[in-house]
Amino acid sequence: MIKDREMSGARFSGSFGIFAAGTAAGRVQRDTGFSDYILGQLWDKYGDFMPDVQQGHPAKKEAYFYLCFKFIKHAPRPSHVQSTLWTPQTGHISAKTFERQIQPRLLILGQVMDEVHWTDRLDPMNHCVHWPNSLVGCLDTYPCTVSTPSVTEASRIFYQPKYHACVFKVQIIIDLNGRIVYYSVPHLGVTSDTKIWSKTRPRFNEGEFVLADGAYLSSWHCMVPYKAADGEELTADEDKVNSLIQLYRARVEHVIGLVQNCELFRSKCRMGIELSVSCVKIFLHATALHLRETSLSTWRYPSTMFRWPPPH
Repeated sequence: MIKDREMSGARFSGSFGIFAAGTAAGRVQRDTGFSDYILGQLWDKYGDFMPDVQQGHPAKKEAYFYLCFKFIKHAPRPSHVQSTLWTPQTGHISAKTFERQIQPRLLILGQVMDEVHWTDRLDPMNHCVHWPNSLVGCLDTYPCTVSTPSVTEASRIFYQPKYHACVFKVQIIIDLNGRIVYYSVPHLGVTSDTKIWSKTRPRFNEGEFVLADGAYLSSWHCMVPYKAADGEELTADEDKVNSLIQLYRARVEHVIGLVQNCELFRSKCRMGIELSVSCVKIFLHATALHLRETSLSTWRYPSTMFRWPPPH
């Protein structure tokens, strides 16, 4: 149950729902992609890093924090910033105010948020019946589309023919409980997934590995599906292993769907790379906290099936 925090003097410390454009249940979630409870936890952890507001409503500091997440969720065009970014405490946010107040906060949050921990893979519950002592997660990358740079040399290193667009890539590992335990960003669109992995993979203990797709063949600490040689077919055991890999790797696809479920990642980022990367980091860390705090029983599958798929 979500509990509103108490008021403390003139400084706001209550529900973030007062900043939403309405009081209906779930409005904070629709505005920002996260519940009032998750935003409250993030504010408690990182609110002290936010610049003070010298004038205006005493809750403006918290309102600007709220608008950072609303901006990432809706990614308004520059001409739509004023109509999209609004709270009763701040009024409509102009492009100038966005540059002076919201953008610096986004850059700070991208640096200080720390909700993704590689050591979480060591959780005793992070194991499965098929590879009980060695499998620690699932690996994948996903793209963030950016506007085509005006400089030809820059556009070449961001353009990825697979997506027919200029992108930078995000590398991510999900554990078997569906939590984000590692990520790295940004990576140029032209860089192959295996090269990204070879240069940025985290430190593994002996015998640990992750599940990945066929592109990671021969990559360190990766198990990939079997591929039939020309003119041959996979054996029944190889088909079984491939089915299990596909079953477990559904976790990483599910979480990538969560982190891409906002306008910023569904359309071109119309901002500088530094700000785009900060927004990606903020949303990843906030999603990581959400996944830790959310009971697996509220997901699509019961927690026992999510952790222990039956042998085939």
